[in-house]
Amino acid sequence: MEEESAYGDIYPNPAQKTASIDYESEEVGVLRIFTLTGQEVARYVLEAGNYSYHFDVSNMPERIY
Repeated sequence: MEEESAYGDIYPNPAQKTASIDYESEEVGVLRIFTLTGQEVARYVLEAGNYSYHFDVSNMPERIY
C-alpha cells in the first residue's frame, strides 16, 4: 500500500465525543490523526469504497486536527 497524504473534511470541527470523515478509495487505507505539532494520536484502518467513517475523539485533546 502506497502512503499518501490527503486532506478531508472532518466534522464537526471541533469535536468533543465523535467526529466523522467522508472518503472514497479504491484500496484499503489508513486514517492517521495528528496534533498540530505533528504527534500521531490515532490510527484507523479504512476499507476500500465510499464511506463515512465515525471515530471516537473523547480521549483526545480538543481542536487537535
